[in-house]
Amino acid sequence: MEQERYSILYSSPTGNTKMLAEAIHDTPAEEDCDYFGPCKKVDSDMFYIGFWTDKGNADAATLKLLEALKNKKIFLFGTAGFGVSEEYFQRILNNMKTSIDASNTIVGEHMCQGKMPQSVRDRYVKMKA
Repeated sequence: MEQERYSILYSSPTGNTKMLAEAIHDTPAEEDCDYFGPCKKVDSDMFYIGFWTDKGNADAATLKLLEALKNKKIFLFGTAGFGVSEEYFQRILNNMKTSIDASNTIVGEHMCQGKMPQSVRDRYVKMKA
């Protein structure tokens, strides 16, 4: 039986999502990996797609990639610098799923809090006050 081909793509300006991508890359058989790296057009059977959160949704590069995929298996993983509740994470995932064509199958998802630069944190705290 032939092993399923996969790619691991991510968008990660701060390095948080890249760390998750590297952990995933260490798990499946590397010889079945078509591509590992930043978001770009590639062809595989299975996609592990990592994103960072931008205004309650995935970043623009990830959304563009998701919109282009058809008839693929997708595992979503992402980071959010602010908010640690499961409800917040699920809202982000639900927002981005609207960019995924119905022909695709989402096989799993994971979100966690990433490290946030202090300047960004200070801005959020100031906005909250």
